[in-house]
Amino acid sequence: MPPNKPDAPVLAPQQAQIPESRAATPRQRTKDELAFLPAAIEIMESPASPAARAVALTMAAFFTIAVIWAIFGKVDVGAIAQGRIVPTGGVQTIQPLEIGVVRAIHVRDGQAVKQGEMLIELDPTESEVDKEQMQRERLAALIELARLRAYLRAGWQGSGVYRT
Repeated sequence: MPPNKPDAPVLAPQQAQIPESRAATPRQRTKDELAFLPAAIEIMESPASPAARAVALTMAAFFTIAVIWAIFGKVDVGAIAQGRIVPTGGVQTIQPLEIGVVRAIHVRDGQAVKQGEMLIELDPTESEVDKEQMQRERLAALIELARLRAYLRAGWQGSGVYRT
């Protein structure tokens, strides 16, 4: 047996001496070496695909944005439906006394109005023409009335049926 030297380290037969710089960092294997490893070790030692990592990060970002939007966002809810609106007081049809052209509208849709308040203003051009026509007809009727009264006062000559 060889004498033991106190300065030399005692090594087990299975252990090999590895420099400390290599022992701390795992060895990077090449693609060829990874291809011939057992499946479980190949998966553990293969670096993750950059595309898969980017897809996973993008999905996580979208999920985070969706959760934040769900917490803080406001969404207006609206529905489109067919139907008819019937007021509680019933439908009132508004018709003018005179037909004419609308000059101005003094109310808006949905505005509450009071009795006697002006809603629309009609253009007086056509009504002025009608007014003049009516005045002419009234004058003609007054003249006819005066003629008939004069005829009645004079009496009907010849028949003697009516005499005042």
